[in-house]
Amino acid sequence: MPQDNDVHVFPMMTKTPTNSLTAMVDEVARFASECFNTTHSLAPMFICDNSKGERLCIVPPIGNHAERELLAATLRMMFKDQGVVRYVFMCEAWTLRPGAIKDVRDLKGWIADRPDRVEAVAISGEDDEGNTIMVLFDIKRDKEHPYLDNKQVVAGSNNTAGGRFGKLLETKQQTKQ
Repeated sequence: MPQDNDVHVFPMMTKTPTNSLTAMVDEVARFASECFNTTHSLAPMFICDNSKGERLCIVPPIGNHAERELLAATLRMMFKDQGVVRYVFMCEAWTLRPGAIKDVRDLKGWIADRPDRVEAVAISGEDDEGNTIMVLFDIKRDKEHPYLDNKQVVAGSNNTAGGRFGKLLETKQQTKQ
């Protein structure tokens, strides 16, 4: 049984980029699920494929709201500099069930402060074509250790998935303008 101070080594996803955002999100979702179900937590992580055929992994510190905004701005510049063509971000998060609000513009305050929030592992991806995908796993705590359940794809192509860490890439369309 893993202890909190144990070191866990997981086979990383493939070291070479995938051909599609969907394949990359599926791969990262399997990795995240294995990590969480073994260690009962998940470090925030960006997995990025660049135009040179390299895969980058970024495990940043995630601080307060202002620090997160600064991180997003820094990642935008770094992704452009590194030629990132697609990325996936995974983290533990608070979310709402689909249909909890009619329009995202109706959302007041932070989801973390809402009584109807749901604890989840969120996996969101974006590519330079403007496609986005978000996958959520519910975090269940009704057994000895937390585990992931109920995988849901909640957004697909050309939707706004990802929150603060979405829309970090310039699309090919934007680059042409």
